[in-house]
Amino acid sequence: MFADPAINTAKASLIYSTHYYQILDFGDRTDNIDILKRDGASISIKNLSADFHLRTDIARSQWFDQNAFGTLTRYDQLMQIRNYLLSKKG
Repeated sequence: MFADPAINTAKASLIYSTHYYQILDFGDRTDNIDILKRDGASISIKNLSADFHLRTDIARSQWFDQNAFGTLTRYDQLMQIRNYLLSKKG
């Protein structure tokens, strides 16, 4: 309904953030999807269509699983976070 011009007469944009990356597989377009990546104190924004040249026969969520966007947490980083949280527990 949001994409219907008869309903969205003001041409509003829908912006959302999620950790449910499988949602990437539900849209037909990629030119309106941006991937944000934190690198230290800065955040970069890359457009899925313009900045990544992905094969269309592979689901976008699979590209995410393969770390094509450089956004997955490495295992060693995850273990550092886990150990830090456990050390603060009690």
